[in-house]
Amino acid sequence: MGPERHPSALGALGQECWAEIWDIIGPQIEYDMAGKGSTWDEDRLVPVTRNGAREDVWWTYGYSPIEDEEGIRGVLVVCKDVTSEHLAKQALKQQTERLSSFLNRRPVWLPSLADRTMYSS
Repeated sequence: MGPERHPSALGALGQECWAEIWDIIGPQIEYDMAGKGSTWDEDRLVPVTRNGAREDVWWTYGYSPIEDEEGIRGVLVVCKDVTSEHLAKQALKQQTERLSSFLNRRPVWLPSLADRTMYSS
């Protein structure tokens, strides 16, 4: 996550550490802390600041409440940066759309009955 967060993020309050994305992740963490269950997101855009610059980053992540006999004490965060996979899927989709558009504009040649008999033995 770059020098902005490592190692200072360890033990820090989530709202302070992740202020720039708290509007996205805050409600999910509050949901977990309220005892309503876990959350899971796949291929979600959550732009973060790392290495001094804001980046569009796609994540697959889940939040699960950490509970003991006194109640919910925190949230376990498991996440994976899936930006490269997201961009590859997006490029493939665009390429497929371009190819489909090209093929749809081309006339289709269907051999006539006379052409078909020329090639039969």
